[in-house]
Amino acid sequence: MGAVRLFFHGQLQIRAYGRDPERFLNLCAGTGVTLYNMKRKEDDVCFVLSVPDFRRAVPLARKSRTFLHICRRSGLPFLLYRNRTRKAYAAGLLLGIFLLYFLSHFLWDIRFVGNLYYTDETIRDFLEEEGIQYGMWTNQIVCNDLEQAIRIRYPEITWVSAQISGTRMIIQMKENFSGTDSTEIKNAPGDLAAAEDGVITSMIVRQGTPLVKPGDEVKAGQVLVSGRIPIHDDSGEVVAEEETTADADVYAELSIPYVWEHSRYREERIVTGKYPCGISLQIGSYLLRAGRTGAQDGTFCLSETETPVLFYRFSLPLSLTISRAFHYETCMRRMTEEECQALTEKELTLFRGEIRAEGGKILREETETTMDENQIRAEGYFWIEKQIGEKVPLQEIVGEENENGISAGEASYDVE
Repeated sequence: MGAVRLFFHGQLQIRAYGRDPERFLNLCAGTGVTLYNMKRKEDDVCFVLSVPDFRRAVPLARKSRTFLHICRRSGLPFLLYRNRTRKAYAAGLLLGIFLLYFLSHFLWDIRFVGNLYYTDETIRDFLEEEGIQYGMWTNQIVCNDLEQAIRIRYPEITWVSAQISGTRMIIQMKENFSGTDSTEIKNAPGDLAAAEDGVITSMIVRQGTPLVKPGDEVKAGQVLVSGRIPIHDDSGEVVAEEETTADADVYAELSIPYVWEHSRYREERIVTGKYPCGISLQIGSYLLRAGRTGAQDGTFCLSETETPVLFYRFSLPLSLTISRAFHYETCMRRMTEEECQALTEKELTLFRGEIRAEGGKILREETETTMDENQIRAEGYFWIEKQIGEKVPLQEIVGEENENGISAGEASYDVE
C-alpha cells in the first residue's frame, strides 16, 4: 500500500544534511511524517517521502536547521507534468483505459468444472447451439436459462451452476449414471438385506422389525430388518401389518481376499531426440498453429498453455500453447527388488483407500508378497467392518413366530 500511495501522490528521493539531522528525524516521527527506505551515508541521511509529507517536513527542517536536497522525483504527478504537451500520449492512455473497460463486457473465456463423462468440446458445442460463444456480451447470458437447458439436454447431469466472473464464465456440474431414481427407492416400502456375508457387530434400527442381532452370522441376501411392522390388539395377537421402509445402520465384520499380480518387467521410454517447439495461438474461436503441436507415432508431446489475465478476472481472448515433441524408443527393463516392494506397497495403499472410500474400517490384514524372475504376486486377506445393509423389495418372512408374533426369519433376497 505504501508503494501505491507514493506512486499516486508522487515520491521524492531526499538527502538530509546539516547541523542536527537526528533531531529532524525525531520531529518527523512525532508529527506523523512517514519516511521510506531510510539509509545513512556518512553524515547525511537519505530517504523517500511523498509530496504531501515533504510539505509538512519543510518547517521541521527549518526548526532543526537541516537542509533537504531533492535528488530525484517520480510518481504519477511528475509523469503527467513531464508529458503535459504530449497530446497523443494522453489520448492513447485514455483510449487504452476505454478499450479495457469496453472489452470487459464481453465473454472471452469458458471453464468447465466437474465434467467427467462429457468432454469440454461436447459441452462447448452445445453452448454454441444455444448461442453462447466467445466475444458475446455478458449481459445477454441468462445463467438460470442456461442451467435449465443443460439439464434438459443431458439428464445425467444432476446439478449444474453457471456464473460469470469478469470476462470468464464458469460452469460447474455433477454427473450421475446410476440410472435409478433415488427418491423413489428411498420412499418405497422395503426390507434391509445383507449385501455380503459377515458377522453382525452392531445394529442401530430406526424403522422396521429387526430379524438378526449382533453376533449372528448372515449370508448375502438375508433380510436383516423387515419393512413389515406388526400391529397387535389388546390381547397381544397380530391383527395387521404396516408396510414401511426399513431403515437401520447394520455393521458387520467380513473378510476380503486380496490378490494382485504384475509383471516384473516394465516398459520404459528412452528419449532419442527432440523436435523444434510448436506454437498454437488461439484467438477467440480461431486457432493458429506453427510447427509440431501434437504427438505422433514414436513421439510424446509436452504442452504448456498460458492465458493472460488482467486484474485477476479480466481474461484476454487469447491463449498461447508451446508444445515440445520428443522422439523415443521403448525397451523392457527388469525391476529391482526395491522397486517391486515399492510398487506392491503402492497397490496395497490404493486398495486400502478403496476400502475406506466405501465406508469400511480395516481391522487387520495379512498379506504376503512373492517374487520370481518374471512376476510379482501379493495375496492375503483383509478383515474389515462396514455397513452391509441395502434396501430391497418387501419379502415374505418364513419361519416360526416368536412370543411377540414376529417371525425370526429365514427371509432372503437374491443379490445379483
